[in-house]
Amino acid sequence: MNYTEFTIVRHGETDANRQCHIQSWIDTPLNENGLKQAEAVALYLKKRRFDAAFSSDLTRVLQTVRSILSFHPDVPLCPVKALREWNLGRIDGCDKEEIEKNHPELITSFLRETENTVFPGGESRMDFQKRIGIFMTD
Repeated sequence: MNYTEFTIVRHGETDANRQCHIQSWIDTPLNENGLKQAEAVALYLKKRRFDAAFSSDLTRVLQTVRSILSFHPDVPLCPVKALREWNLGRIDGCDKEEIEKNHPELITSFLRETENTVFPGGESRMDFQKRIGIFMTD
């Protein structure tokens, strides 16, 4: 029987995370703490075997993956735009207070994980899930 095992890792901390700003498709780097987190997860996964590394093409994710792959120099890194986070459109860069003030209905929908939630200029939750699903099955 053939099977594929996935190891899913979230990127390390960015200044936007620390300041509670939405960054979805904004290309932000890891901050000092995020770099330490990437090093820690790299050490944790040091003895894990990987055949390939697929990741978002955003800097914060690539920094995290490259830290992990420093212990796995023969593993190919495949940055893929389709693996980016949910595109939240025009609320990128906003903090929670701005979103609650300008789009209170979206916060409720987002927190309830409503399938048809669409942020202005972004994609719906369902479209995001389809995008990831297509990548996983292709």
